[in-house]
Amino acid sequence: MVDKNGYDLKVTFVSGDNLVGMVRSSLKDKGTLPQSFQDINQNAHKDTKFGADDVRACTAYIGTRGIVKALEAGADLVMCGRVADASPVIGACWWWYGWKDTDYEKLASAFLVGHLIECFGYITGSNSSGSYRFPLGNFVDVGFPVVEIEADG
Repeated sequence: MVDKNGYDLKVTFVSGDNLVGMVRSSLKDKGTLPQSFQDINQNAHKDTKFGADDVRACTAYIGTRGIVKALEAGADLVMCGRVADASPVIGACWWWYGWKDTDYEKLASAFLVGHLIECFGYITGSNSSGSYRFPLGNFVDVGFPVVEIEADG
């Protein structure tokens, strides 16, 4: 689409969320889930019998490092598979301000703000556990938060 419309943009894609191949391969070759899955909860599926062909989907949330690397490589637009909710905000801040992976307080601030932006409906009052009690029309023109994050987090 970028090329078709003649836009001068560098588009990247961050992958790593699709684990179907790894799971199918482990089931086919070893008859078990991958070791990393077993470490999470060893007894979760010990009596469940399924084979490689039974696996239809298996995804994992990836974090922000791929986003940072894409921006460092000059990306104008970063597309991601399944990525943790706050990761786009953390990645943009990390790259923009040149933070290090040990700038814990700054990264934590971006993490918090990233979640607030992602869950804007909750912080602007348009989404709550009791929203079913109100007319739907009350939630049409909800506010979108604007957040500014400074270099110090």
